[in-house]
Amino acid sequence: MKKADASRAFSMIDENAWVVDDLQAAMETWLALGFGPFFVASLDMPEVSYRGARVPLSLKIAMARAGEVQIELIQQLNDGPSAYRDVYPAGRGGFHHIRRQAVNEADGASDYDALAAEFASSGIEIVMEMQFGTKRIGYADARSTLGCMVEFCDPSESIESLKRLTADAALSWDGSDPIRMLDLAEL
Repeated sequence: MKKADASRAFSMIDENAWVVDDLQAAMETWLALGFGPFFVASLDMPEVSYRGARVPLSLKIAMARAGEVQIELIQQLNDGPSAYRDVYPAGRGGFHHIRRQAVNEADGASDYDALAAEFASSGIEIVMEMQFGTKRIGYADARSTLGCMVEFCDPSESIESLKRLTADAALSWDGSDPIRMLDLAEL
């Protein structure tokens, strides 16, 4: 990826994510450091695209804010292959990915296909893709250059709603109700 392309491809980072083996313990660690509250949701997807194959994926995720950045903790519940297991086998965890929305800065439209093509032309493999309605989420394996995966996604009002929810909650959080269940369908 050329320098100008790289700055565009990796701009607008709005999330840092960790794969964890025990979601409850991970949230408690972050809460003890003053980050919270966490919003927890479950995702059961019968099919995601992983390295060209269709595989099931079951996750439990927790999200909170650290200033302008979304913090995401991900516990994979099933034993199948995934972009998460590419980095950490079951029983292990650590930093996994940064996220940016694939937004054309000129008009705000989705730039997902162009960004995926940029990654591919630079030798960065798209290892996993998920779809929620018409919105796509992809994972590019940039470990050889950045040391982590890059999640990229279509612009989504649901993502923006979640960012507002976690930001507003963090600003007014007094330490009470530190873990809150979230139905992603309500976003």
